Amino acid sequence: MKVNANNLILKIENISKHFGGLVAVNNVHLDLRYREVHAVVGENGAGKSTLMNILGGIVKRDSGKIIYKGKQVEFESPIDSMKSGIATIHQEL
Repeated sequence: MKVNANNLILKIENISKHFGGLVAVNNVHLDLRYREVHAVVGENGAGKSTLMNILGGIVKRDSGKIIYKGKQVEFESPIDSMKSGIATIHQEL
């Protein structure tokens, strides 16, 4: 894939995750393009870590899809996401 400023590097569509009756992430959409900087911010319990854990292959999503470099991906583990070029750096271990 040739990368330029108009290319989507990562697209998150309709991502949702529930833990029992708790809705951790609900219908999240996020587009990341080459050379853009984003921050995921919110209150404690807003779902930021859950979203990053889904992207990093740590937690499986209930619905939605992840498109990385133009292809839909399924990360079964953190190693899968790292092999694709996605790494999660946690604030606290």
